[in-house]
Amino acid sequence: MKLRKVILGTLIPCILMFPIQTFAGGTLSGIGLLASEEREDKPDIYQVTLPTGNDLGIILDPEGLMSISEKGEYDSSWAGMIHMTEDGGALFVNRSSFPVRIRVGIAIEQDAKGTPSTIALLESDDYVDEGGWPQMYLTATPGASKIQSMSEFTASDTEIPILAEKDHEMTTFSFLLQAADYVLNEDTGEYMLADYADNYDSASFVLGGRVNRNADWSAYVGENRERVIIHAVYTIQKQETYDEGTLRQAEEGMRAPHGLLEEGY
Repeated sequence: MKLRKVILGTLIPCILMFPIQTFAGGTLSGIGLLASEEREDKPDIYQVTLPTGNDLGIILDPEGLMSISEKGEYDSSWAGMIHMTEDGGALFVNRSSFPVRIRVGIAIEQDAKGTPSTIALLESDDYVDEGGWPQMYLTATPGASKIQSMSEFTASDTEIPILAEKDHEMTTFSFLLQAADYVLNEDTGEYMLADYADNYDSASFVLGGRVNRNADWSAYVGENRERVIIHAVYTIQKQETYDEGTLRQAEEGMRAPHGLLEEGY
């Protein structure tokens, strides 16, 4: 193999922006606290945190060179691994007064224009090391439980192969997050997040998998190298009730996403 460097995949954060609405099916996205017009009983409170920055940075290591820095010596069993960058992964936290559905879309591209990658994406790792062409079994693995930071992440048994190579044909999966509790402050007349530690819901995932350790990766090294870009799109949709059936509902023009609860999430 000609590769003597690992490849760092970078994240293009591309959060879909929609008007903030207060009725069922309204969509919203962003980070922070937003309040709707007050209803007769109580207001809808929006507090949703999305991943930012380079949270989905990955390292492709066909030759297993990371074993030197991690173990102090070369270990050939590391060849072909995909690693998350330090503290990497995507975390969604809902402290809204209503449930939300988080839809994640991921594609692998060469540039911000959506040019498909030439790396072959595989549905399993059974044949990832066959032949000399760069190919990759890239997966998203959801967390096993709700957490407050990625340092608490524990992987579930679910692996979702990323098979999309351009932004309008993304691999999609969805999470459903419960509402948080709010209480009325009688002194101010405002609703406040109830003060107890477990008053939130969250979902998370990391990327992983394997690449062809026998391939020629020289096209991905050097000044004119082909880029490996992870294009991630996050959409948040308000829900009137916590309905697990929404996880398997397709949006217009898109395939039905993975229903994670159905798979044991």
